[in-house]
Amino acid sequence: GINKSYDLFTPTYLTFSDAYFWKHFQHEIKQLDCIKIVPDNIVRGYRDESFLLLRRTQTPKEVVPISFSGPISFINNSGVAALRIAYGMGCDPIYLIGIDVCTTDSSETHYHNVYQKNNLRITPAVRYKQFYTEFDRTIRAMEGKRQIISCSDISTLNKIIPYVPITDIGL
Repeated sequence: GINKSYDLFTPTYLTFSDAYFWKHFQHEIKQLDCIKIVPDNIVRGYRDESFLLLRRTQTPKEVVPISFSGPISFINNSGVAALRIAYGMGCDPIYLIGIDVCTTDSSETHYHNVYQKNNLRITPAVRYKQFYTEFDRTIRAMEGKRQIISCSDISTLNKIIPYVPITDIGL
């Protein structure tokens, strides 16, 4: 799961990637009975056996990680990071549930939407384009190596990966 997905279910693994999220939800995150996979620079010294800390990079040698011993690019998007982490963990197939990568006219760009309007440094349309570009790069790097399936009928990623309704996947 990513970010506030724990409001819907208890994930086995949780990924988040920004300090603002950690600052506002750490009391909830610390209580979760799951492994938290996060960049080491986000939790800034907090240590707990349920946290797997990864080194973050902005310039990865590989789009998808070869291992977790080297740095991984989170590109400031927890969804892309979770997809890359699922690849590194050997997950196959990978189902994207709730990853819509859609843009609207509003300033809401996050499911948990606690980001204040003045905290967003770029417009939702620009943020959407950046997120879509990184999802596309990541999905293309996984072609032939992992099956990636969208379970959101409104996702713009359905242009590049198959869509299957969540009710049809038999989980």
